[in-house]
Amino acid sequence: KKPSPATGPAGVERPICDSGLVLTTDPKPRLRWTGELHERFVDAVTQLGGPDKATPKTIMRVMGVKGLTLYHLKSHLQ
Repeated sequence: KKPSPATGPAGVERPICDSGLVLTTDPKPRLRWTGELHERFVDAVTQLGGPDKATPKTIMRVMGVKGLTLYHLKSHLQ
């Protein structure tokens, strides 16, 4: 039987909030960039005029995803 995401062992991914963000349950939780979340990211960059004009702060604002941080965005941009 597979453990439920909320009570599973370390390393199991679990969704947080209603925003669809998925974090691992490791001691240092990491954001898992789902296809849907990445698509929102790409759409935000496009709305802002492309990668040369978009900044992490403006991308975060346009995406409007609760719980998403500048750290997550900067890491994803790399």
